[in-house]
Amino acid sequence: MWQEPGLWLSIARFWTDLDLLQDLWQCQYEYRVFAENAAGLSAPSIPCPLTKAEDPQFLPSPPAKPKIIDSTKTTVTLSWHKPLFDGGAPVTGYRVEYRNTSDDEWVVGVQNTMNTEFTVVGLTPGVEYVFVVKSINKIGVSEPSPESDKQVAKEREEEPTFDISNEMRKTLIVKDGSSFTITVPFRGKPIPSISDSNFCLG
Repeated sequence: MWQEPGLWLSIARFWTDLDLLQDLWQCQYEYRVFAENAAGLSAPSIPCPLTKAEDPQFLPSPPAKPKIIDSTKTTVTLSWHKPLFDGGAPVTGYRVEYRNTSDDEWVVGVQNTMNTEFTVVGLTPGVEYVFVVKSINKIGVSEPSPESDKQVAKEREEEPTFDISNEMRKTLIVKDGSSFTITVPFRGKPIPSISDSNFCLG
């Protein structure tokens, strides 16, 4: 039996009444149980706590394998995609954990972040790490994602490149004997240095 305030109703009596079940949806109820034999019904059990009639909710699925997108001597930045299944309740955040590949102990990098990208700080230079991410909803924390690729805490190397805009690619006419200055942004890791000023912008 269930109860709305001041009224007990038998589940068996209304179990096939779909319209009534629809009306009872999203309400809160208490439930109690009777035992029955040929002599009749027992006294009721103690009612359970108030329970809301709603779709069942579960732990979310974990995100996919996180991807390493940057690193320094003491940090690693990773990103991931949202889980395929939220468990029937909105995902409220993500937990990032990591471990030294020579150790089995997982360390929490962040308890709860709403973002799908996070930078783990305080790593030991030259040490190799792996990372996992867990989804969180109001039911709890998911199983861990697959482990990321192994990543050593070090400055990431990137080949130097020039950021040449369309404006720079336009033909520039300079009188013979004149000089001009043009600033060309460039990037790379470690920070590149220009060793020869005689180069062509292609």
